[in-house]
Amino acid sequence: MDIDLYNVLRRFIDGDADENETKRILSWLEESPENKREYVELRKLNDLHIWNSESVTPGSQKRNPVRRMFAEILKIAAVFMLGIFGTLYFIDNGKPEEIILSQTIRVPAGQRVELTLSDGTEVWLNSGSTFVYPEKFSTAAREVKLDGEAYFKVKENKDRLFTVKTLQYDVRVLGTEFNVKAYDKGGIFMTSLLKGSVEVSSPSDSESLLVKPNEQVTVSEGAFVKEQIADYNYFKWREGLICFEKETIALLFAKLELYYDTKIEVRNKSLLGYTYTGKFRIRDGVEHVLKVLQLKHDFKYIKNEELNTIVIE
Repeated sequence: MDIDLYNVLRRFIDGDADENETKRILSWLEESPENKREYVELRKLNDLHIWNSESVTPGSQKRNPVRRMFAEILKIAAVFMLGIFGTLYFIDNGKPEEIILSQTIRVPAGQRVELTLSDGTEVWLNSGSTFVYPEKFSTAAREVKLDGEAYFKVKENKDRLFTVKTLQYDVRVLGTEFNVKAYDKGGIFMTSLLKGSVEVSSPSDSESLLVKPNEQVTVSEGAFVKEQIADYNYFKWREGLICFEKETIALLFAKLELYYDTKIEVRNKSLLGYTYTGKFRIRDGVEHVLKVLQLKHDFKYIKNEELNTIVIE
């Protein structure tokens, strides 16, 4: 990967890439199977690099600037762009009024992404998320689509609502700070509001609920359930941390399955009743979490790479 492509990737992840640079990145991923294979290899090298670098005591040695730049390249390469799609709008005489390009980002397991939308809205995407957003918003509305988890700092615009569309529910705001967890897999939905106000509604608008700061909404048996946010450390996932506060091992494993796209089978059921409080770096991987848990609880595990499963003995 040459330095010019690296610079383009940096501008893209910072939200500063123009249309031509964005197309260049997408073309590079799609132009050959070798580029996609390189992407996979880069991820493997990234995991190895992080594991080795974290084993060094802070301050014991200075990080090589070349390695630091290489790590940045790997981090950016972990963002897999699925493609650009053109949406054409027509006026009455049949001539095109404007063309709006949409981009789709899929975040690989164990990774996260930060980006800034054209209106200045900041977005953090969690592991396993798929996010669809326009290169620029239309004059009528601001809409994005999410399958996964995202944290938003929406740029206020009183003339245009900002809507996050998920498979189950929509979240509408003017300008605010909130978290949406809506993985299609498993039918998960949760909205947590930090600042401002949001409205959660069904796609048909048959039911809706206003949410106030420090409240979160989940869905149980088809009905909204509102409660106060209990643990603000949870939202540190956007800093690359998975935080647990007196959570059962069963819930912890469920989150690991979601974030790392792997199946965890627990044969020692007594283990599931224990609770755990702690923090892990998302980039460290699922096996690092298991090794830490082994220090507190006596269990062994077997990982099957081919089936992408982990069995807890």
